[in-house]
Amino acid sequence: MLNVLCLFKVYWRLIALEIMMGNITLEHFITIEHLRDEWTFARADTQYGLHGLHPYPARMIPQIASKALNIYAKDCNLVLDPFCGSGTVLVESAIHGMNAIGIDINPLAVFLSETKAKMLDPKVLKNAIQQLKECQKKVISQEVNTDERQVMKILRIRKGLPNIEYWFKVEVIRELAKLEAFILTNYSNTALRNILYLCLSLTARKVSNVYWDSDTFIKRRKKEELTSFNPNVIATFKSMIQHVHKKLCETLSILRTCKKLGKVHVIQANSLKMPLEDNSVDFVLTSPPYGEEKNTVSYTRWAKISLYWLPIEYFRKLELAKKQSLGASHTISTIIRNTLARKIVEISEELQDIVKHLKSKRKTKLLDNILAFFADYYQALNEIYRVLKSNRNAVIVIGDRSIAGYRVQMNRITSDFAKDIGFSILRIHYRRIPRKSIPWQCAKGETISKENIIVLRKV
Repeated sequence: MLNVLCLFKVYWRLIALEIMMGNITLEHFITIEHLRDEWTFARADTQYGLHGLHPYPARMIPQIASKALNIYAKDCNLVLDPFCGSGTVLVESAIHGMNAIGIDINPLAVFLSETKAKMLDPKVLKNAIQQLKECQKKVISQEVNTDERQVMKILRIRKGLPNIEYWFKVEVIRELAKLEAFILTNYSNTALRNILYLCLSLTARKVSNVYWDSDTFIKRRKKEELTSFNPNVIATFKSMIQHVHKKLCETLSILRTCKKLGKVHVIQANSLKMPLEDNSVDFVLTSPPYGEEKNTVSYTRWAKISLYWLPIEYFRKLELAKKQSLGASHTISTIIRNTLARKIVEISEELQDIVKHLKSKRKTKLLDNILAFFADYYQALNEIYRVLKSNRNAVIVIGDRSIAGYRVQMNRITSDFAKDIGFSILRIHYRRIPRKSIPWQCAKGETISKENIIVLRKV
């Protein structure tokens, strides 16, 4: 009994410390599960199977998707992820026997999600595994000789893309063009060709001039580093084939344990105007951007390095993605956005504090960007409400962000918006991020270190 009392005292002291640090408010304490690790998954392998095929920024880990589906999507048939990214929710939904729709405006997200969706068919997957093995033998034996005319045609197209010689050395561009010609000449099956393009994307990222250990914005290697940087493109491609082959084999083992596999449909579209009927989906699970691209993770710039070497139609859709990302100038009309901006500030005390903070620092332009993003974010939640069936759940996974030194509590803003739209707040789980691909600290301050898993219900 004494031990239980001691533990109880320690628990409440920790809670008091969290309140003093500003991590918990008394207003939200009842609904947030703090100081527990059941959503943290600190030691979990987050890169198994299809989830480890290709990197993507701010990716939802599969363990969160799996747990959310098990708890909050019981008896659901159709799952929607309106910000599907690289397809984590889509893959997990299919493995759990549920059909899924993924929507994203980013062409790299669409390519990765479509490619993974095809690999959820066991027959297609087995064929890809076998063909990759054969392809690997050809690469090892240096049988990547291709028609020079095909290589020159690819070079004309690729060199016409903006800034490609800034991000890749000229000799690297030529080697990558040879590999693309090899893929196009030897492989006509769409699913397999896309898997090889994925390998080419991974290769391009490794042999590019990018310094990947930078913060939220990709940067070019320093001039002195580039002088001695001479990557072996063919050897890197071989290594990427081995990596992808391993992940596909892992996936086959996973699919063999599934009693039923759901189907996945991927759409490139604006999540503020989803091409879906009212009350048409059973469950929504998504991790939306937590800020506008100008000041947080630039998904489109991050994607560009891969898109230089994916089928050209994906690169051509990049400009549309920039214009229609949350907070961009072309998402919703200025009149609607200005009206929404006034409304959302009125309904959210957290936003009111942000406005005061930025005005005190005379950050007028930043304030405009912030309000534009949150107006779009409100609209995105409103769209989720529209397409979700009544008495069904939506789970929003979103991290807190920092704005000019102000730590924004996204759980409060999301809750305020959701309640105004008509959702009820079922629960908010709290998660500390145990590790990440970008630094914890960048030029603009601390990067995201915790996530809120907000469970909503349409009533």
